[in-house]
Formats: sequence, structure tokens, C-alpha cells
Amino acid sequence: MLRWRPVSNDGMATVTEASPTSVKPRMATGTSGSAPDTALGWLELSWHCEDFCDRPGAVAAARSGLELARHQRDAAAVLRLTSQLARLLDRNKETMESLEVLRVGEAWARRCSDKMAVADFLSIYSVQIAVMGDFGRSVPLANQAVATAARVGGEGLFVALMRLGELRLSIGRVTDAIQPFRDCLEVLETVPPGPNSTFRSCYARAILAAALTEDVAQRVGERVVGPIPALQEADRLLTKAREPVESLVPVHAPMVFVNLGRCRAMMGITDAECRERLFGLTSEQLLSCPDRLLNTAIAWARFEATVNGDVAFARGLLEKIRSIMPMWRTLLWAASFHEASAIVHRVDGRPDAAWADLLEAFAAERADRAHQIDLVIEMAERMDAAEAGRRRERLASLRVARREAKLRTRNEKLNAERQRLTQDALTDPLTRIGNRRLLEQTVETLERRRRRGMVTVAIVDIDHFKTINDRFSHQIGDRVIAAVARQLVASSRPSDLCVRWGGEEFLILFKGIVSARRLDSLLDDIQDHAWAEIAEGLSVTASLGAAAWAQGDPFQAALTLADKRLYMAKFLGRNRVVMA
Repeated sequence: MLRWRPVSNDGMATVTEASPTSVKPRMATGTSGSAPDTALGWLELSWHCEDFCDRPGAVAAARSGLELARHQRDAAAVLRLTSQLARLLDRNKETMESLEVLRVGEAWARRCSDKMAVADFLSIYSVQIAVMGDFGRSVPLANQAVATAARVGGEGLFVALMRLGELRLSIGRVTDAIQPFRDCLEVLETVPPGPNSTFRSCYARAILAAALTEDVAQRVGERVVGPIPALQEADRLLTKAREPVESLVPVHAPMVFVNLGRCRAMMGITDAECRERLFGLTSEQLLSCPDRLLNTAIAWARFEATVNGDVAFARGLLEKIRSIMPMWRTLLWAASFHEASAIVHRVDGRPDAAWADLLEAFAAERADRAHQIDLVIEMAERMDAAEAGRRRERLASLRVARREAKLRTRNEKLNAERQRLTQDALTDPLTRIGNRRLLEQTVETLERRRRRGMVTVAIVDIDHFKTINDRFSHQIGDRVIAAVARQLVASSRPSDLCVRWGGEEFLILFKGIVSARRLDSLLDDIQDHAWAEIAEGLSVTASLGAAAWAQGDPFQAALTLADKRLYMAKFLGRNRVVMA
């Protein structure tokens, strides 16, 4: 989260972003070795500790300064230290304590005359309330923070606008988030250049580009849309921010190249450098990325798999993100990850892995909802006992009602997804007829039946299929396989089963004993098909071997006999049926 420093050495407001470093911070004392004697001195010390990654020291300094500011009844200092402490606690995932600190600060905000301190407090408060899911309060507070900061202008307004935009992004109002980010860039043009100007400008451009890209994705869905104006603008913004960010603030470089890679993918462009930089990130660098950026990377992987068919890239990216899953910070993004992983597995033809990830996604969503409800209940318990009791009753009934509704919805989705995955597992992706697994299940069922019946097992093999591939291309070969499959299904009865056995071979289970004439007519239908419509000069024939199978007997014996007769048909000149 961006940090606003109200006063710098030259009297101008500054905005900074803490960066990791290996340098150790100084002790929590003033320049003379003693503790700071003013509240703002403690605030400066808290910033200093934070800059050098001493978060416990930063929290301790903020607490000491806040206690001193309250004792001195300095409302502006109280709000500044409250904002600093709440922000630090939020980064430590101490959400409830952060909210409690901000709630106490509300009374000080009403009597503070420092507009920028009030604006900073309100914007942080709005973000924390949004974490609790109370968007009805958080958005008006963020708007109030912007209105307050606008009376003064400058970098404080930049921070208020940035937090308003980020808040709208976090609650899914992507289109509404674009304008605050545009306003941020306009505000920066009115602010005198400073040591952080380049960082602020690059950060604003990158997050505006991210909002533009996500807005397009939400409006058009998963498809390549080409160089439309919104994506072209996002590409220009990210390209302009790319070099300065990498040279001045490398910790924010992933924000640029992840969004740039996704943006260009939606325009139909593959950016190899963005991919290389993404795969070069260490686990520590991935963990330092905000949740929203990791979700963008997940969306990029899903897009490449479903739209561009680049399953290898999508699988590699998701595996890299999966490596930090034990340390994942937000259950909702974990659900997004597993949902994307399920989609990639389904595209890759791995229905079992897709089903496992889908279950993980549903579990993460349920855990996230339970966590949010627990946070709300904990906050309610800190309020007045009577009011908290009434809120708990309402929340309990709401939780039961929502849980029942969500369970019904999830069960419906699970059943639908189970049926679809089962169908995918039993269907050949090229021909859309049954596959070997469907045949095995059918044979197992028939072998268990007590009632004995006769079945004709027929194996059909396309003649000279390798020659077709070599002469006309593998794409034409695939179309031939699909056309033969359709012809076989059309020539079969509803009670028969036709599956793709493998390669250019098909297997048909005919109910009862079929005549040689009928099998000959099946091959005639294949030969007489309008193959010239697929490729000029193309002709296709097939050979067939058949054997009788009595249900209850071992299927393998009949299958072996049908296979030997198929080879006999090939030996005798192809394009013929051998039954005996």
C-alpha cells in the first residue's frame, strides 16, 4: 500500500513505497541515542524501521508515537500515527486490531483541521472496512477521502485517488476504477518533480493499464480481440513504465511485465520477454507480489490455455504459482488458482486432475466465506455486548441461509461438472464418439450380466492411412478420421456401440450376429463418401475383421480373433470384410 509522508525536509509532501533491503535499521531512538521527544519523531522512526524491513520496530514506534500524540491531544499527529499503525497491522494480517485502531481514530478525525491527515486516515479506513466486506460504508468513505484531499491537492490527493481506484478494483467495479487512476496521472502533472516522481508515475500507468485490460476481459470474455483502443492504450502505458520501473524500483517490475504479457496475449501477440521474466521470478519475489497481480497471472495462464491453446505455458505458470501455495495469503485467490488449473487440465485432456482442482476451488471458496464471517463476528464481539448479541443472532441466521443457498448452488455445479467431466473422460476429443475407456466399461458391464446374448465384435481400420497423412497432411488425416467416425455411427443402430479404438482404428459392438452383407455395405458407405470435398484426389477405403462374442465369455478371445481377421483382410488386398 502506498504510504503518504505529510512533511519532508523541504516542506513538500512525499509518497513512498518501502523496498526490501539488507541494511539493518538503527535502534528505536532519536539522533542523540535517546527516544524521540515528539509524536512526529516517533512517526519518522516508524517509517525508518519500515524502510529497512524492521516491521516489529515500525509497529512499536507507531504505538509509542500514538500514545504520546493522544496525551498531547495533537489530532493531526494522532491521525497520521493511526494511519501508519493501521497500515502496518494490515500488512501483518492483524485485520481486527487494525480496524479497532481506526475505529478509535474516528473521533479524532471529526475535530482535526489537517485535511491531508484526515484524507489519509479516511482512505485507509475505507480499505480496511472493504476487507470486512462492508462495501456500503467503504466506498463512501473513500469518496469522502478524495473530496477532502481535493481541497488541498498535491500528492495527498494522488494517494487518495489511488486508494479509491484500488478499492473499486478489489470489489469488482473495474470500469469505475479507471477514472481515479486517470485522475492520478493528471494530479502528478501539477506536482513539482521530486525523488519519487518516476516511481509514482510508473505505478499509476501500470495500474491504469491493468484496469483497462481487466475491463476489456470482463466485457468480451476469453477471446483474442486484437488491437482495440483500450488495449493499445494499456500497451503504451506499460511500455512507457517498463524501463524506469526495472531500473529504479525493480520490486515492482513484475506488475509491469505480467500485465503487459496478458494485454498483448489478448491482442494476439506473444511477448517472449514477459514470459521469460515471469518464469525467472523466485518464490520470494512471487510472495512479495500483491494478490491482485497473482490473480492477473492466473487469468493470463487461463487465457493462453483456452484461447491460444498454449497449454505448456499455462501449466508451467500455474505450477510456479502452486509452489507458493502453502504460504498463500488469501483463500479467495487460492480458489481462483484452482479454478484456472481445472480449466487448463480439462483443455489438456486430464479430467481426473481437473476434477481434483475443481474440488479444491470449491473448498477454498467455502473457507474464505467462513473466514470473512468469522472476522465479522469477531468485530461484532468487540462492540457493546447487547448490540453484539443482536448482531450475532442476525449473522448466524444469515450464515445458515447463505450456507444453504451456497450449498445448493455448489451441489448443482458439482453435479453438472461431474457429468461433463465424466462425459469428457469417455469421449474421444477428435471424433466426439466413445473412446477405449467407454468400451472397457461397456464390456465389463456385459461380462457381468447373467443373461447370455450374442454380440458381433468388428474392428475397422482405414486403409493406407499413413499415405493419406504423407500426401495430404496430418490435418486432412484428422478430418478423414472424424468423417469415418461419423459414417460408422450413421450406419450403426442406437443399440450398437462405436468407439475409436486408437489411431485410425475403430471398434463396433453390434447387438446380435450381423451378416457379412451388412458389414460390406458399411465399408461401401465409407468408400462412397464425398471425399473430394475434403481434398481433391482423396479416396478412402477401410478393412474390417469381425468375430462373434457370447456375453459372459472372456471378451479378449473375441477381440483377438477379430483382430486376426482384420489382418487377414489387409493381407487379401484391403477394402474387404473377413468374418470366418
